[in-house]
Amino acid sequence: MSKFKCIIIEDDPAFQTILKSLIGKIPELEILDVFDNSVDAALFITRKKPDLLFLDVEINGLSGLEVLDTLEIKPKTIVISSDKKYQDEASEMEVDAFMSKPIQGFDYFRKNVYDVLGINPA
Repeated sequence: MSKFKCIIIEDDPAFQTILKSLIGKIPELEILDVFDNSVDAALFITRKKPDLLFLDVEINGLSGLEVLDTLEIKPKTIVISSDKKYQDEASEMEVDAFMSKPIQGFDYFRKNVYDVLGINPA
């Protein structure tokens, strides 16, 4: 079975670890890379074309939403932020899901990922 390739764009090392752990529990996902700044992430996305982004809004460089806006071809995107004020802006940009930090457990995380990717859980 082919896996969905994803990247994490998050500047908090502790939350990077949490996301890697959650993603690691979903066998359909493969992490291509983790970025703590938006510029490197945007270049990588353009070259490697991942299937899914886990995107923090408040990050070094351009904001996560600004990065998304610069992409010609946008991958499926789950915005993750501790500030709910970004939820409306993310919705206007037609992101696929918005999750608040802290993540409300693995089942909630997995449901959002599966919904975004159109995976029907077994």
